[in-house]
This record gives sequence, structure tokens and C-alpha cells, in this order.
Amino acid sequence: AVTYDVVQKVYDAFPRMIIITLVVVFVLMGLFFKSIVTPIRSVAGITLVISFVYGLAVLIFQKEGDKWFGISFFRTTEVSFVAPVMSFSVIVGLGLDYDVFLISRILELRLQKENGGHTHESSITEGLAATGGIITAAGLIMAVAFGSLMFSSTPALVQWSFMLTIAVLMDTFVVRPLVVPILMGYTGKYSWWPHKLPGDNVIEENENTESLLLILDSNGDDDDEERIG
Repeated sequence: AVTYDVVQKVYDAFPRMIIITLVVVFVLMGLFFKSIVTPIRSVAGITLVISFVYGLAVLIFQKEGDKWFGISFFRTTEVSFVAPVMSFSVIVGLGLDYDVFLISRILELRLQKENGGHTHESSITEGLAATGGIITAAGLIMAVAFGSLMFSSTPALVQWSFMLTIAVLMDTFVVRPLVVPILMGYTGKYSWWPHKLPGDNVIEENENTESLLLILDSNGDDDDEERIG
């Protein structure tokens, strides 16, 4: 009965902990980068990792998903209430660390004025190339460190280690090199909104000029057709 009450109390407070943590992350990222879109993308990336990790943990430990592959390495049929709570803050911290490291480098390149500066696309490409090796090496080191705890005889520690290892690997090999550049590519110059960056006005002027030229060309074609007719 005591254990049941403890579990209920922990899980009653856990949603509030998640919301407060993500709100703090949003505010701090927004203040640091002077943007609204950037913290939204950061929170979305962290949420993606956490959702995947918790879902996979339920599949493996509670639904015995490891037996689908003919193995039975994890000898448990439930997820310890301690593992998700203890892993949450670590996952958020590591994900935010990698995110700030990557995004700050991209912003630094975007603000450079040497050699004509960088466009939005080139800053993403070069920022990823500059930080990708460091993030990958750090992720692999953390994955090895956390993964070694999966050989423990304590189920809660095994699950905690599993969640952190999967989170680090997913963040390192999926979110940072793939999801973040794709999202920033879709949002374009609005990735830093409302923060105005050098070259944004030039891009807008070029887009307006191209639109005007297309309109003039279409009008010219219509006039030519009328003359021929």
C-alpha cells in the first residue's frame, strides 16, 4: 500500500514537472536567441526524443518486445516508476546542450560579415559540419557510459540506463543531423523570428523583385498574344 501511494504521488507530480521544465526551456531559449520560433523547435525536438524513448521502453520492458526478436535480455514485465522520472531531466539537459551548441554555431555563421557573410542555407550546412563531429563523439561517449549500466542486476537501473542510451543515440544521429536542419529549412528566414538578421531585407527585396518580373513577363506575353490575334 505504501509503494502504491508513493507511485501515485510521483506520477501525479510528474506531468507538472514536465510542463514546468519545458516552459523554463522555452523561456531561456527565447531570451538567449531573442526568438520565438527557435525555442518552439527546441521544445519540439526534446518532446520527440522523450516520446520515442518512453514508448520504446514500454514496448521492450512492459510488452516484452525483445522477445519478438528471439532474445530475452531484459528480464522484467513492467516499467519501474523511478526510471522515467529520473531520466527525464537528464534527457532534457543533454538534448538542450547539443541543441544550443549546434544552433549557436549556426547563428554565429549567419551573423558573420566576412567574405560576404552566409545565407540561411549555408549557415545551416556549415554549422552542422563544424559541430557534427563533436556532437557525435560526445553522444557516443555518453551512450557507452550509460549503456554499461544495462548489465546491472537492478531492473530500475537497467531501464534508466536503457532510456538514457536510446535518448542520446537518437538525439545524436537523428534529431541534430536530420530533424533540426529539415525544420530550419522549412521555416527559412523565419527560423529566428522576430529576431532580424543581416540579409533578411535583401532576401525579401529579391523575392519581391522576382515576383514583379514574373508579373511583367506574363503581362508582356498577353500583349504579344493580343497583337498576334
